Parts: sequence; structure tokens; C-alpha cells
Amino acid sequence: GEKRRASALINPLADLGAKVHEMLENLPDSLEQLQRSEASLRDPLWRCYDREAGFGKSLLKKVRQDLSLLSAACEGTAKSTNEVRQLIQDLTTDQVPKAWQRFAMAKVTATQYLGDLVKRLEQLRTVVSCSSLQKHRLWYGGLFFPEAFLTASRQAVAQEKKVSLEELNLLVQIGGDAPPHDDAFEMTGLHLEGAAWANGQLVVTDELSVALPLLWLRWVHIDSPEFKQTADYLRVPVYLNTSRSLLITAFSLKTPKDIPNAVWVQRSVAVTIWTKQ
Repeated sequence: GEKRRASALINPLADLGAKVHEMLENLPDSLEQLQRSEASLRDPLWRCYDREAGFGKSLLKKVRQDLSLLSAACEGTAKSTNEVRQLIQDLTTDQVPKAWQRFAMAKVTATQYLGDLVKRLEQLRTVVSCSSLQKHRLWYGGLFFPEAFLTASRQAVAQEKKVSLEELNLLVQIGGDAPPHDDAFEMTGLHLEGAAWANGQLVVTDELSVALPLLWLRWVHIDSPEFKQTADYLRVPVYLNTSRSLLITAFSLKTPKDIPNAVWVQRSVAVTIWTKQ
């Protein structure tokens, strides 16, 4: 205790320096990018992930740069500029610096932000090395631009099936066995608010939020029997997070016949793709 007090008197930024050093240690040095080829450039999914990886690389570089600058300031080897003073203020109070807020995200502390960023970059690292982008199990809320993935997956299926985008609509399967289709996108990490999911349909619950099992998204033809059978399903909004400020899409989900849709609307049933760990 005495030693720490003494060092804090000599260098009031010693504790922050140790914290920043740990933050840098936890971050990867860099992020590999996807391999380019003529074929890959024509693939909408590849372009989507390429943008994600490029964005991740650039954000990681900025975060590492700021933390290295701050580390040097804490050791007294960097000049005290306005930028450095702001970084000291932000990270002393565990706030996310403005320059790091480049994508839509829930309100979190700087510590939570960095923990989340590490997981996002780890996912992109597995994407870069995976053999099939389409079969990659995706933590959907871990994408920087989740809406862009929906557009890209729809374009990829339209290209494959040689149909227009307008002819395809979204179908979701929650839980159960993987669908026997090559065009299903597997997703994890989604939560349901205001309801639970059991036996292939919504059920009433007192829980505020429940984790959904693995689910699969498919883009199917609007004239297909499987899409037509969802005509009387409930349209449930899908939001980025619990603040519900950013709408991503909507899922058509089956409801029990004896519970009117008004009940679910009253309960504000919604899906969120990102949840604070």
C-alpha cells in the first residue's frame, strides 16, 4: 500500500498506465484481410465481409494508436496535448473516446467496449480463414454493419438462384436441426424480449429477455409454399440492442392460435441481435 501511494505521488498516472498497458496486451496487433480474386469480387458476401475486415483493421489501428499514445503520456515520454488530456479524462472515467465510436453500439464503458471489440475482431479472424463464408456460424450482433449483411446475403442468393431481389423474402428458423438447404445462414447471440420460444412458436413468459437458440435465415421465393405458410405469422421487429433505436429487419414468427396478436404487440415483443455480456 505504501509503495503504491508513493508511486502515485511521483506519477499520478501510474494506475492509469497499468490499466492502459493491460488494454493493449488484450488487443490483437493487427487483423488479416480476406484474399482477393476476380471471383471473390463478384461475391456479395465476400464484399460485405471484406468491408467488415477493412473497417475492423482501421478501427483497431486507431484504438492501438490512442492507447500507445496514452501509455507514453502515463510514462512521461509523450507531450501533453489536448488529445492526450482528453484520452486521460475518458479512460480515467472509463468512457469510450469519441474517435472510437465509429459504428452503432449500445452505451457501454471503455472496458466493455474493448472486451467487445476483441470478440468482434476474433470473429473476423475466423471469417478470414474459413473455407465457406456462407456456412460460417455468425455472431450477428458482432458485425459492425449488420444491415449490410442482410443485403449481401439476399444478393448472394438472388445471384445463385438467378432471380431478382424483389422475388426473395426472409424466412427464419429458430432452433431445431439445421435446415437441409445450402442457402441457410446460421446465426447465434440473438435474444427475444417480451416472450420466450418453445416448440417452434412464441410463448408467454415473465422473463424480460431470453437467449434464442441457434437460428437460420433463408431468402426464399415469395411464391414458395414455405413462404406462403408464414402469411399469418406475427411480424416481430429485430433491433440492434435493447435501446431499440436501430431497427435491423423484422422476423415472421409463429404464434399459438389461442393467443391474439394484440397480446404480443402489447408485450412489445422484439428480437435484439447484440446483448451486453
